[in-house]
Amino acid sequence: MHRSETFWKQNGARLNESNHELIRILTKLLEKSETPQVIAIATHDIGEYIAIYPRGKKIVQDLGAKEKIMQLMENENPAVRYEALLATQKFMVSNWEYLSKTVAQ
Repeated sequence: MHRSETFWKQNGARLNESNHELIRILTKLLEKSETPQVIAIATHDIGEYIAIYPRGKKIVQDLGAKEKIMQLMENENPAVRYEALLATQKFMVSNWEYLSKTVAQ
């Protein structure tokens, strides 16, 4: 997983290219994959996209990923549940960057 804040600030907008093709692929992975690690990574990446891109919440919701991520909070795999919880928090918070810096202090 790309956990670097710098990586996401530099590359996050690329997920908008080709009519959000990469977000569509990540959403399909949430729906079709049976591998917990793949699901956790896709969930993480969607969560990061939501956090760095102002319109990301609407795009992810329109593509159906929000509902799937919320369902994943009940997944039997702890890594999947964790990433789903983080991504759901990012949906709920309007200024994720401010909140993560405040909590870290």
